[in-house]
Amino acid sequence: PIRAAFKANGVEFEDSIIPFPEWPATKATIPFGTIPLLEVHNGDTVTKINQSGPILRFVGRLGSAALYPIESPLECALIDQLVDGVEDAFAIFAPSFKENDADKKRAMREAGLPAFEAKISAIESFLAADSDFCVGGKLSIADLKLAFFQGLRDGNFDFVDPHLLDKYPRITRVMNATVAAFPGVFSK
Repeated sequence: PIRAAFKANGVEFEDSIIPFPEWPATKATIPFGTIPLLEVHNGDTVTKINQSGPILRFVGRLGSAALYPIESPLECALIDQLVDGVEDAFAIFAPSFKENDADKKRAMREAGLPAFEAKISAIESFLAADSDFCVGGKLSIADLKLAFFQGLRDGNFDFVDPHLLDKYPRITRVMNATVAAFPGVFSK
């Protein structure tokens, strides 16, 4: 979603991927020791921003697209609610990402599926029945975050039906509109 936010706002950025062999040395130089990391250059000063949420909100404020409209605290709260809801849904499967044993991974995903579906059902019920957007009738960082579910539809979650989201028409509509607006960002 961060790359899409840069693109939607028309803000150029340098996308750097840390090669795996360089990660241990690089990790020590990063706040909180995790990625993503955004370096903001202002003259001779470089400010490092860590964690995907703060980076996404910061980038959402840049440019003209107003993906995170700080002039409307209520809209920002609704956007944050959806962004955090998507994070909560993904967090259910997070432990399974590190599991190498296929049988254990399957069991973990199957056990987490009811909680995952409860989260996405809550998101579905929040979304308007007649809008291509999550909040305020326009593109926001919430739409970009929700489109991250495209990985599930692409089959990137072993042992989870890639058609699971088909029964959630509001989520599907928003995802389709957002994914179509950013070809190659959310899909394989």
